[in-house]
Amino acid sequence: MDSKIPMPSHDREEAAPPSYSESILSPSAAISTYYRTQIQSQLATLSTEISSLSTQKTLLSHANDEKILSLLTTQIQIYLSRFAQSGLRRGTLILVPAQGLEDDHAQPCDYDFKDPEEFDDVARVRGKEDGEGETWYWRNEEMARRLVDYLRPTRDLRNQELPPRPRDDAVESSSRSVSAAGSRFWRKKSVVTNVATAAKGEAGDTKRDSDLKSPKSPVVDKVAMDVSAEEVVFRTENDMGIFGTETGWAVVVKLRLTLEGPRI
Repeated sequence: MDSKIPMPSHDREEAAPPSYSESILSPSAAISTYYRTQIQSQLATLSTEISSLSTQKTLLSHANDEKILSLLTTQIQIYLSRFAQSGLRRGTLILVPAQGLEDDHAQPCDYDFKDPEEFDDVARVRGKEDGEGETWYWRNEEMARRLVDYLRPTRDLRNQELPPRPRDDAVESSSRSVSAAGSRFWRKKSVVTNVATAAKGEAGDTKRDSDLKSPKSPVVDKVAMDVSAEEVVFRTENDMGIFGTETGWAVVVKLRLTLEGPRI
């Protein structure tokens, strides 16, 4: 019995294997899509993270400013009390961070602290929990100026001098004509008013005498205070007697007392 082995039919359609390019590019495309999605997801939340970090930084900056301002205010108040007891009319207070100056005996170069007519002092500001290297505004001009803006007193507008008011030529000529007409009118009544003026003069003398005898209100002196951020140079001296300098930003307070009226 003859057995016939069926031969494969060439007419039957078979699935074609993947091409070489598809087998290579498909995994690469999947990998690139994965990493691209990760980056896009992080970018979507990046603005929120930046805003949150900026808010935290601002809060920390404000808290640090509040701490320094409290210490500076305490030192300024102590200085004002000592200035009032000194009896002097001028004074300068230089406030520097205690960790800013390396030499504890350093003295400012541009200020004459030996003038007996001025009450001058250098205050080294430090907190109770400050560690080494806490220099604050000593190397930070922007911080120094920001703190000064908080400490600087507002100006009293009542003591500010105003510029002279300009006068119009037409108004001046009109006022002169009215004044001339009025003088002619009052000249006619001078005879009548002389008697009344003499009587009022006697009453005015009596009133002036009573005013001189009455006590006057106490005189109030004016104190001008200016706060500024200045780069101050300090003179130092080491153990071997060699001089040097240290430079940094400081909060400078200047006082000036103006005496008003006669003293008692």
